[in-house]
Amino acid sequence: GILVSNHTASKISPTVRPPKFLCNICMERKPLNRSFRPDCCTHLFCSDCVVVHIATKIRENVCTIRCMESGCTSVIELKSCLGILTAEVSDRWAALLSESLIQPADKYYCPFKDCSALLWNDTAEKQAIKEAECPHCHRLFCAQCKVGWHAGIDCREYRRMVSWERSDDAVMKNLANTKKWRRCSKCQVYVEKISGCLQITC
Repeated sequence: GILVSNHTASKISPTVRPPKFLCNICMERKPLNRSFRPDCCTHLFCSDCVVVHIATKIRENVCTIRCMESGCTSVIELKSCLGILTAEVSDRWAALLSESLIQPADKYYCPFKDCSALLWNDTAEKQAIKEAECPHCHRLFCAQCKVGWHAGIDCREYRRMVSWERSDDAVMKNLANTKKWRRCSKCQVYVEKISGCLQITC
């Protein structure tokens, strides 16, 4: 047989473990290669905790994200996190940062609840634009009143209407009265007589 001397056996080194650090968020010891240190300060966290923290802040529409260390007021920059964030989170953060640069007076949202896209008045002299189209949902709205387009009713008249009259149904009824439209007795859709008899066939 082959004999292995004690001298040869002692040269075989045990497996080297990577250095670890303590994450002050999850309080777990993590490998140093899974750490994240913001450019703004010297605090060290595990990248998993940082990703969850930033994603949560972004979902809350917070674009200024501070260091997670208690008492630290340093602001974490988007560029320092690009290597650990998903494209979706980093894109949303970039969009929030861009939105924060728009002056509140120039910022408004699409009035349709199922859209609510951020819009802004980018006209040079803040002209009185009335009829506008949302570039996201492509529906018309009144840029002065910040509501769906109230065809046949000027802004002054619309503002004088009491709140229940401003509902979409009331605006439609008002327009129907103005245009002398009638409802089909069967399906209740508004119809307009252009020619022919008064008989409505559904």
